[in-house]
Amino acid sequence: MMLSGLTIDIKLQSFGDVITNSSSEVFCTIVGTNIEYILEILKPIFIGCEEGIDPTLDYFKKGEYEYDLDAYNDYPFIQIRLPQGTLCHQLYKEGIESILDKYIGKTNYTIVYDS
Repeated sequence: MMLSGLTIDIKLQSFGDVITNSSSEVFCTIVGTNIEYILEILKPIFIGCEEGIDPTLDYFKKGEYEYDLDAYNDYPFIQIRLPQGTLCHQLYKEGIESILDKYIGKTNYTIVYDS
C-alpha cells in the first residue's frame, strides 16, 4: 500500500538541531518593569553563544512569541535556554538572580523557571 499526500510536521527549536543533533531547553523566562534594561545587563554574558551548545538568551517583544503562550505574549520577556543535559542549573539560577538583584533589585523582575 502506498501513501500519498502524507505530511509530517516536526517542530524544531532551531535548524542547528538537525545539523548538530543538539538541542536546548527553556531554563527560565524573565519579565520585569524595565525588561529592556534587564536585556542590556544580561546580553553581554551571552554574546557569541550558539544555541544547543551554549546557554543562549532570546528577547521577545510584545506579541512576537511564535507559540501561543498567553501568559507571556502581552508584554516583552526574555528567555534563557540551556543545552540539554546541562547539570549546573543551580549555578545559572543563582548567577542570574545575583546579577539582577545587584543592578535592578529583587522587586523589579520575576523569573519563572521551567526546570
